[in-house]
Amino acid sequence: MPHLFASNASSKKNPLSQGTPLPRKLKALFWCSLGIWLCLFGLWLYKSSVLPPGPTASQNNSPGEKIFLQSAEDWMSITFNNQKIGYSHTVRQRSSKGYHLTEDLFLQLMVLGVPRQVNLFTHSFLSPDFLLKSFQFKMVSGYLAYGVHGVVEGSDLKLSGDLLGQPQTQTIRLKEPPQLSVTLPYQLYRLQMKPGEKTVFSLFDPVLMAPKPMTITAGPTEVLNLESESRPGQRFEMDFLGTHMMVWIDYMGRVLKEEGLMGFRLIRTSREKAVMTDKGLGPDLAAQLSIPIQNPPNPETIKKLTVRLSQGPEKIPQTQGRQTVLGNQVIIAQEELSPEDKEHLPYPRGDMNPYLSDHPSLTLNDSRLKEALKEALGKEQRAQQAARRLNTWVFQHLRKRPTLSIPRAVEILAQREGDCNEHATLLLALLRAAGIPSRMALGVTLVKDRFYYHAWVEAYLGRKWISLDPTFNQFPADVTHLKLAEGMEEGLASLLPVIGKLKIEIETAL
Repeated sequence: MPHLFASNASSKKNPLSQGTPLPRKLKALFWCSLGIWLCLFGLWLYKSSVLPPGPTASQNNSPGEKIFLQSAEDWMSITFNNQKIGYSHTVRQRSSKGYHLTEDLFLQLMVLGVPRQVNLFTHSFLSPDFLLKSFQFKMVSGYLAYGVHGVVEGSDLKLSGDLLGQPQTQTIRLKEPPQLSVTLPYQLYRLQMKPGEKTVFSLFDPVLMAPKPMTITAGPTEVLNLESESRPGQRFEMDFLGTHMMVWIDYMGRVLKEEGLMGFRLIRTSREKAVMTDKGLGPDLAAQLSIPIQNPPNPETIKKLTVRLSQGPEKIPQTQGRQTVLGNQVIIAQEELSPEDKEHLPYPRGDMNPYLSDHPSLTLNDSRLKEALKEALGKEQRAQQAARRLNTWVFQHLRKRPTLSIPRAVEILAQREGDCNEHATLLLALLRAAGIPSRMALGVTLVKDRFYYHAWVEAYLGRKWISLDPTFNQFPADVTHLKLAEGMEEGLASLLPVIGKLKIEIETAL
């Protein structure tokens, strides 16, 4: 989403000096893609996840019932707030051993007038009963690519991929035979659900690496006006991670329309209409997903902010000494740094081990990360000053550029550019590698007259959590940083239902 960074004049001052002023947000503009990435994350969950059938599906299917589908090809247009932004293309090929399913999803996003393209590729092999045998998933955005390959062996799903420039593997034990989400229409077709009936599926995806429940309620049959024709389709209501979606499926198990995810809509059409793009720049997603504010304060001059939220997360995290939650009211106060820097590196504590642990996006033992840590820290051993140095180092060494990708520390070091996701991920990796307990903070921050979705970091310093924003080189972060979630994948998942709905009212700014 849009953010601002320091001017050349401010960046020339000694960045490690105690008296360096915080960079002004209103000097220059760039985009932080957290909100857009959440949209892609939501599409990814639905369009390219591994989907084991739930208990209802297993109980309702007759043992001898079979569905045979011929080879087919489907095209769908993707729109955001009724403006075309991409398409999906699905090919189903039937063989004597089962089905090959290939899906390509293309998005062209406009952000502050700058076009950004994202491609999602999924190829899978299914048994004649649509049970998953293997799959490959790849996301390509600019110079960055993320891929994962999965093979089902018995009750194990074995995953592998080229992550962080080196091979990674993982085995996940499944309770039910897995399926892909693209086979969901066939399963609903097999169930022949009547209006009002419900079923539950366990949704598994390569990002969360954990099953999450999806509840599906059957609705009535409705006649849809598609781009090329009118067709009857049964409506299904889908609830996932607090997000409500709808899908219409015809009598042959074909998806006709999907909608409800933050303004996204997919509708069945011809190839010619699917690949056709709208003239002009289209909707600016960064602005569309931001939250307007009346009479905004200056973030650089206030030390305490009180806001009231509507349609926010069910549970908003609190941080002692910074963020207090009273119902739908949130009070944010500027943290006070300890005058004496008594903690020295490294200082792992038993109760802080979760905030020092490794993660596939961090790879704390990678030699490249260790070299960067050595360069950034120098001989500094005081924890608070070390955190300040790391925060400033990330700010100085990453070019501020929009990046739609899954941020990973080693790739960030190699490319030396990114938005708030890359800045926060790299700082989190460096802090943990240095032995400083730290965690990801996700939420919004104020820029001019709007709150934009943003990511930053909190470090445990002087026996309390302190906010650091490497995107703006703020230590601590200003009080317009409203934290809505903590953690990496789990934080992103909890924010998914909020995007496009959250409203914020500023009550006091002191």
